[in-house]
Amino acid sequence: MAASSSSCHLKYQVFLSFRGEDTRLNFTSHLRKALKDTGMNVFFDEDKLEKGEQLSPALSQAIAASNLSIVVLSVDYASSKSCLAELCDIMGRKGTQQHTVLPSFTMLILLMSETLLEVLRHPLKSMNRIGHLMK
Repeated sequence: MAASSSSCHLKYQVFLSFRGEDTRLNFTSHLRKALKDTGMNVFFDEDKLEKGEQLSPALSQAIAASNLSIVVLSVDYASSKSCLAELCDIMGRKGTQQHTVLPSFTMLILLMSETLLEVLRHPLKSMNRIGHLMK
């Protein structure tokens, strides 16, 4: 019974932490859509924050109201003070609540995608290059 009453306090299944300038219009928006398409309730600051609402308290409340945070680690994520504050809040909740944290390394995913596309476009050329590297 205690588990069901505590889950009622969770407003979101997933909290997305990302640096807007880096990934809002590409990777993160696609991730959000994919999560929503599976029926998950996702906190994405563009959708959930009201204009004029203070950013830090609102984000902290959304993190507390989620049981999973996906941290989209982009190239400049750590250069943002607000992203780092958000990450500290997320990691603090991980230690005190049953809050799961999943990192997503966007540049690694993009590099892997580009490499895979290159192999699919030019399989023989790519295999020759890989064979040369193995010698």
